[in-house]
Amino acid sequence: MTIREMLNNPSVKHSSDNPLKEGDREVLKASFAKVNEIIDTLRNQNQQYIVDDAHLRHYLRTESKKMILEPFKTYYNQFAHIDFTQNPEKYKRYTPPMLESIIDSFFEH
Repeated sequence: MTIREMLNNPSVKHSSDNPLKEGDREVLKASFAKVNEIIDTLRNQNQQYIVDDAHLRHYLRTESKKMILEPFKTYYNQFAHIDFTQNPEKYKRYTPPMLESIIDSFFEH
């Protein structure tokens, strides 16, 4: 499931009053695993590109933050606090500050 799909998925809404269903645990695991995969891919792909123009590089990073970081922050804030796994480090590999740092390294060596 993509970040947008997760944010719009009413079945994964969780409150501390209700225990998380096993199916929801699996959905969250799959979702975080997919997000990790996407971030890894973005990181690897953007290491290949160098933009010498500082203004263009800044613009590209700013736009990347709008398109990638902002939805990720919402997703992370909504789901990262949920106890859905005994191995959180496996699924919650990136935090919003980590992703921002990754984006800030785009387009240069």
